[in-house]
Amino acid sequence: MGIGYVPQGHHIFSQMSVEDNLLIALMAGSGQSDKSYLIPEIPEIVFDLFPALYSLRQQRSGELQVNQQQQLALRPKLLILDEPTDGMSP
Repeated sequence: MGIGYVPQGHHIFSQMSVEDNLLIALMAGSGQSDKSYLIPEIPEIVFDLFPALYSLRQQRSGELQVNQQQQLALRPKLLILDEPTDGMSP
């Protein structure tokens, strides 16, 4: 449904790349489980909003700085946040 919750911790798949984390979120939010063989493209707006993630997209997400992990966790249409600025740079 495009609704997500980001708790205070940074719940990402730390052993997977930034790009894989974003793709999993897109596939989960698409609601098209019958077409799981289709891999979506990451919308440009994601990298417009968080440009640092573009250059890090092949890096393991668990190796990111805390503020970058938080950026990676922000992706649904409607977002419910628990302390959204925790660990983020200004």
